[in-house]
Amino acid sequence: MTAPPHTIPENHLLFCGPPENGQHLYTNVVAKNTREMSDFAVYVRVSTDDQATGEESQRDAIEQFLNQHNVDDADWYADIDRSGSDTDRDDFNDLADAVENGEYTDVVMPELSRLARHTATSVEFIDNAVEQDVVIHLLNDMIECIDPERPQTQFFGKMISLWMEEERKQTIRRIRRGLSQAQQQGKWTGRPPKGFETNKNGFLQVDMEEYLAIRDALERVDDNESLRSVAGDTRFNRQTLSDLYTDRREWYLSGEASDDDDDRVQEALKQVDE
Repeated sequence: MTAPPHTIPENHLLFCGPPENGQHLYTNVVAKNTREMSDFAVYVRVSTDDQATGEESQRDAIEQFLNQHNVDDADWYADIDRSGSDTDRDDFNDLADAVENGEYTDVVMPELSRLARHTATSVEFIDNAVEQDVVIHLLNDMIECIDPERPQTQFFGKMISLWMEEERKQTIRRIRRGLSQAQQQGKWTGRPPKGFETNKNGFLQVDMEEYLAIRDALERVDDNESLRSVAGDTRFNRQTLSDLYTDRREWYLSGEASDDDDDRVQEALKQVDE
């Protein structure tokens, strides 16, 4: 994909990296290598967590950047509802191939974390961009661009990628520790089983309305009524009824959990007899 020619003022300078010896590093997006025009690509990625506002805010920021620099057109790549840890993203892989093949002079994205969660993936993208003399513009990051002619910006870009990956690992470890502590306290940390819910303190308890509805449905199955028939006039589909009857029917028909079941389920079921 090739964008039409763009006009960028020759005297336009972009801040590109932290100060060196008290002086900022700059790059001229047009004068670089005496290019007379630049072919721009744009990349946005929106994960499930920030889907509500993420895509719109990223697009708005990028469009503002393009307008400020008189870029009339650019090729857009977008991966929606995709995690940065997923390397099998169609638009990201298409962009990476295009950069490696030298199809663009500039790539614009909100921040480096949009590329990937793994340092190796980001570093490979940066190295290919440098090899093809492609400037990566970052609109909301610690540096404003990664410039092939400024090794310092390449170094900082890779360090940012490494820092982001380590920060994510730390976050995951903190979450796991928190879940482990909650479980040790007897709290339920995942989705409650059918017929159960968690109270405001995080402890498992019986959702009496749903629990009794499941009990009625499973009693009919236990009396040899077909799953299709029971599912036809209850809120539960055949697969759910089959799974509950096969794996957990004692929870609902007898109000008891086996010794192999979670102690928190056994404790919650005591409410049924109260």
